[in-house]
Amino acid sequence: MSTALRVLAECVDFRTKKRFFPGDTFDPPPTEEQATRLHKAGCLPEAAIAEGKKTDEAVRKRSAAAEARSAATLVVTSARADLTTAEAELATAAEDAKPAATKKVADAKAALEKAEADLAKLK
Repeated sequence: MSTALRVLAECVDFRTKKRFFPGDTFDPPPTEEQATRLHKAGCLPEAAIAEGKKTDEAVRKRSAAAEARSAATLVVTSARADLTTAEAELATAAEDAKPAATKKVADAKAALEKAEADLAKLK
């Protein structure tokens, strides 16, 4: 890491309550807002603000990825429930209704496989 996070004057990271002294490296990197405040206070160089932007972007990306995984997990759970329902309907269907129930089971299996593949891509 460059000198962007080299502490210029004593300060405290409000997130971790860790105290930093001149010459220390501010770690973990501050958020953009925190870097801006610490720069204005003379604790960090101006370059720390750019590092803060990178930190904020990384946090946003991790959050978006977690949300995508969560949504995909819900789709898989729903697809499994649909498959279970379709299989139960097939088991109890009258002989003339079995072709439609068999198709419903096949469709539910295909939907579950797709949902599981989509989830696997996000891990």
